[in-house]
Amino acid sequence: MDAYHEFIEPTRVSHCVGANFISPSVKHLIVGKATLLQVFEVITLKLAKPGQPQHHLKLVEQYKLHGLITDLKPLRTIENPELDYLMVATKFAKFSIIKWDHYNHTISTVSLHFYENLIQNSTYEKLSRTLLLLEPTFNSISCVRFKNLLTFLPFETLDDDEDDDDDDDADADSPNREKVPDQLFDSSFLVDAQNLESSIGNIVDLQFLHHFREPTMGVLSLKSNTWAGILPKVKDNIQFMVLTLDVISKTAVSVFKVENLPYDIDRIIPLKAPLNGSLLVGCNELIHVDNGGIVRRIAVNAFTSAITASSKSYADQTDLNLKLEGSSFVQIPQDHRLLMIMERGGFYYVNFEVDGKAIKSFVIEPIDKSAYQNIEAAFVTETAILDNNLMFIGSANGSSPLISWDYQESHKTREEQVEINKEEDMDDDEDLYNEEEEDGGNKKVVITNSMIEYTKHDELVNNGPISNFTLGYYNTEKYKSKLRNPNFDEVSIISNGGTHEQGKLNIITPSIHPTISSSLSFSQINRMWTINKKYLITSDDVNSKSDIFQFEKSFARLSSDDFISDQSTIAMHELNNGKFILQITSKAIRLYDSSFKLLLAIDEIKDDEIVNTTLKDEFLMLFLSRGDVKIFAINTYNETYTTLEIPKILNDTIITSGYITNSTLLNAVLKDVNLLLNKGVKRKHSSASKLEDATDPKSAPVSDIKTKTFILVTGDNRIVAFNRFHNQRCYQLNDVSIFTDQLTLGFFDPNSSDPDPFIKQVMLNELGDEKHKEEYLTILTIGGQVLMYKLFHDGENYRFVKEKDLALTGASMTAYSIGTAIERRMAYFPNLNGYTGIFVTGVTPFLILKPTHSIPRIFKFTKISVVSVAPYDDSKVQNGLIFLDNDKNARIGNLPLDFNYENTWPIKQIHIGELIKSITYHESSNAYVLSTFTEIPYDCLDEENNPIVGIDKTKPGALSYKGSIKLISPINWSVIDSVELKDNEIGMTIKSMALDVGSSVKKFKNKKEFIVIGTGKYRMEDLSSNGSFLILEIIDIIPEPGRPETNHKFKEVFKEDTRGAVTSVCEVSGRFLVSQGQKVIVRDLQDDGVVPVAFLDTSVYVTESKSFGNLLILGDSLKSIWLVGFDAEPFRMIMLGKDLQSLDVNCADFIVKDEDIYVLIADNNNILHLVQYDPEDPSSLNGQRLINKASFAVNSSVTCMRSLPKVEETYDYEQGKKGVRLTGDFQSIASTIDGSFINVFPLSEASYRRLYIIQQQLIDKEYHYCGLNPRLNRFGGLSVTMNDINTKPILDYDVIRGYAKLNIDRRNYLASKVGSKQGMYEIWKDLIECEIVLRNL
Repeated sequence: MDAYHEFIEPTRVSHCVGANFISPSVKHLIVGKATLLQVFEVITLKLAKPGQPQHHLKLVEQYKLHGLITDLKPLRTIENPELDYLMVATKFAKFSIIKWDHYNHTISTVSLHFYENLIQNSTYEKLSRTLLLLEPTFNSISCVRFKNLLTFLPFETLDDDEDDDDDDDADADSPNREKVPDQLFDSSFLVDAQNLESSIGNIVDLQFLHHFREPTMGVLSLKSNTWAGILPKVKDNIQFMVLTLDVISKTAVSVFKVENLPYDIDRIIPLKAPLNGSLLVGCNELIHVDNGGIVRRIAVNAFTSAITASSKSYADQTDLNLKLEGSSFVQIPQDHRLLMIMERGGFYYVNFEVDGKAIKSFVIEPIDKSAYQNIEAAFVTETAILDNNLMFIGSANGSSPLISWDYQESHKTREEQVEINKEEDMDDDEDLYNEEEEDGGNKKVVITNSMIEYTKHDELVNNGPISNFTLGYYNTEKYKSKLRNPNFDEVSIISNGGTHEQGKLNIITPSIHPTISSSLSFSQINRMWTINKKYLITSDDVNSKSDIFQFEKSFARLSSDDFISDQSTIAMHELNNGKFILQITSKAIRLYDSSFKLLLAIDEIKDDEIVNTTLKDEFLMLFLSRGDVKIFAINTYNETYTTLEIPKILNDTIITSGYITNSTLLNAVLKDVNLLLNKGVKRKHSSASKLEDATDPKSAPVSDIKTKTFILVTGDNRIVAFNRFHNQRCYQLNDVSIFTDQLTLGFFDPNSSDPDPFIKQVMLNELGDEKHKEEYLTILTIGGQVLMYKLFHDGENYRFVKEKDLALTGASMTAYSIGTAIERRMAYFPNLNGYTGIFVTGVTPFLILKPTHSIPRIFKFTKISVVSVAPYDDSKVQNGLIFLDNDKNARIGNLPLDFNYENTWPIKQIHIGELIKSITYHESSNAYVLSTFTEIPYDCLDEENNPIVGIDKTKPGALSYKGSIKLISPINWSVIDSVELKDNEIGMTIKSMALDVGSSVKKFKNKKEFIVIGTGKYRMEDLSSNGSFLILEIIDIIPEPGRPETNHKFKEVFKEDTRGAVTSVCEVSGRFLVSQGQKVIVRDLQDDGVVPVAFLDTSVYVTESKSFGNLLILGDSLKSIWLVGFDAEPFRMIMLGKDLQSLDVNCADFIVKDEDIYVLIADNNNILHLVQYDPEDPSSLNGQRLINKASFAVNSSVTCMRSLPKVEETYDYEQGKKGVRLTGDFQSIASTIDGSFINVFPLSEASYRRLYIIQQQLIDKEYHYCGLNPRLNRFGGLSVTMNDINTKPILDYDVIRGYAKLNIDRRNYLASKVGSKQGMYEIWKDLIECEIVLRNL
């Protein structure tokens, strides 16, 4: 009974495309990150220098899909010829067609095409990843390819006659222009490639080609099988064939065929105008085949002559010594060059010499590094061309940059105008290759040979690929500025990331670690404010007094005769940039100058009390205890005030809170009130009208100038809005009391319901960073839950859309009483070190930030409680904050900018510059130890160190690796010591262990922490693999002058070579286990060396070993896991149980629930398996067989797993202290290759049952993006046997947490399915338990 949660979102860009998805005039960037679909807009920063525009990516929306994105393709349809639809392919063989819904500001699913059963029933092979292809010229047909099985989906297209009619008809109301097709596509059909052309062998690659009237494919296929070892006998086994597809007859006609191509050709790059034909890419050569079948070849390294019999026909550019594996090709628009990006990031041009439409030759040209400096684009996944000469490059192993290319006029050498005229010099054969559809007929294309300079503008940060991580402390200082460190002893995740030169450390913390610069201690205060960057005002509710402290005088008290110091202060505000100060108590309102001399007293409140206030510019809004509201306009020039009347329709309405802001919310209705009066009139549904309203800025009906807007919250939870000059007109946000997905404006309804206020506070502000800001409505409920709505224009009016991927901060009911033990209040920060954010006080404080690249993020702010918070700015701290904890201590600090706040947890990256294989944390020294390696030339020697016979010295040599062990100090995250390994030797695994140390004659031994490293020696396949294990101690030394971090050093304790590589090590009962080859040996560390004490033979080799007390799990590359017991008296290893599945184990760890032992296994097929050791179960054969309890498919390769205790939150109401309690259960967290982190944790029986019901209801009855099925995503790829054992499957918390995003009516309905009177209350408690399971690390 466990649940799964992805608590860190994926960051690796796997797919990207530029398309007119939202606007017909602007290209947007659509990015796929595993299951995350993101839509970005390119903005130009206002701070850019003249003539040097700085472009930046801004997230429009993101969507979590229930399926792994395998491809993205833009699709132009006859339903909307102005905009691109998007084809989103997901595993294994399905794709969704989606479009942008301008009215609701979200994606809308047009259709879902499911081919998995069709393809699986047509082949004996297990269905794996398929490829999505789209005909590029007219978007007339798509193809889903699984090996040689081709599934085609024809799309409806306009005939030429219909195109002519549309062009000739200028009337917008013409029937042709309003005609909407019945459907976008015809029936799908599946064919085997050999039925299209019998000579096609096993397909290597297939692509649709440009410049053809009919759908035409280029097909690379094998005539026979070969490999590098038999090339002298069989070579040139690839053939390239061009076929024109007849959709009606489901046949194909061969255009031409090119045979006897080298065996390493594996890709087709179709070329657009002004080029033509196809570029065939192999590891060692480039081959261009034009549309007439003429072949041109280039050899790029010395291996070409060895792999083909026709090497003389290749142009010789072997001096470049290129390796084209993993290279990427980008055709520069309106240029005759292709940008070739090598796997490791080098830039080259593939330059074509063009004569009219004919290509005479092509050549590869290196690009000087100065033309693309500071651009890291290694391991490219896909590229996307955007507007303004912008290009986005997706990277698998590093961050993905947005770059521009600019032609350097001073270096221009040639510019020519190529006139493309289909009527000139075109014979009947050339008419087949219709190039005018790409170029717009007689359009002139500029082909230039100018030098291009590439500039980096922005990048999307990537944490992955993560292959190993450890749990440790980021901040171990117990005290900061004489107070306890608010993040002391908080466990963080430290992982590797990137590869090669982009290798880095990711520091992932559960909460924000503010930089603390100073602190204050008080005897008793409850609230505080900062005024004019000079004063700190405090209020003591217990003793009913208020004080003024001065920043620049070491916070000395300032005495003022006019200041009300014998009452508690409700609020403090500053006006006119701090020239005037406003003090508000429960009965009095006082206006002072900047020296606290009284200027004005407002005595309007007599028979009531002020409970809350808000101020914007000169407007002050007061909320009274009886439910009334008063608004004053304070004139500081003549020291007077006026009272603003609220709309009379609100006179009998109870008001609980409100806000004053500058907003565009009412701009549309103030200009045209008929937008609300004609709400029942059906909107125009033609695509043209929607685009005109929603995307054309010239036709925007309202201005974007912000006006003063007053927001009120009523006792029956309605949100009311009106402007200063309201003319008794008042508006409300419809259905906000049930938190619907969309909030629309309507006239205020005076018929109110019974007061039952659960909306505590609202804010309507701009959120963002220095680059971009957007308006958000933020709602805080009585139960501590934060809801956020984004303001957008739907083409007619302004409305709000709910943000659905926010962290849960509380419950809408009182289910989370601990969370509201200290009052939650929201405080707006217009500038918090560059960010515009909202701080939420409470037992667990939160900070809401909105980076440009992400949705709003709600971060936990430190481990301590926060009672009050205020902005802080002085000579030492710029744009910081001061926050007060429950012990009456105030800390002054700032938001650290070396962390990235675009993901669900703050992430800091430390550049290492080498690929990190393994990482561990040494607690005694508070240091991290890394195993890294770099590439070196491979010296191929045999066992006697003699060169291997048959080595060809004329060919480029192979590469090998050289490892090193690095000691990292967290003081400044620098390398303070290093141990170099031998050539070809790598530290495969590294662990920190507390081992028993002593001699064999001693009865008692001492525990000491050591670093145990297992290495493997990389050699050729004819030589047996060897390795070693190494034990290091980290000792204290005197640090170098000026470098306090260098206070530790490695000391070698023991080293031993082994037969077989050491693939895994772990600690067990004070000894250490080493897996070497096909054995695991437990060794005892003694004063004079290491002694083996127990061993066990394994199947193939051990990929994972973990211990829990004296229990061991051994994961195998073929035979799943074994559960082994270790006994020290006498020394022996006892086989307890085996998992009988044939699994290739990536990683595994223990999960414990109520003293029951479970093992979570991640296999090489991206499936999690939960097995249990239960000797009392008859099916386990007295425990010899581990019982399969559940299987659960994930959407990325799980690489590393760690077990940690599960804790519960506690709160001492008398002491006002927050704490945690160990439950005795253990959970597991794991990393994936796409940069995400997952968590699998146990649940109680009652919680599991409730959440299981909610999950089933959500899957069956709620809308899912792209029409995808969450149940199919998690269990569709499992075998029949695995599905049979899923009687109690692992719950998908990513689906279940969608319950909190529903409106209240839907939540009540689903809670009724649970069957308990307290159903909703219990469900909220379960959700909070799942949400905070990792919050208290």
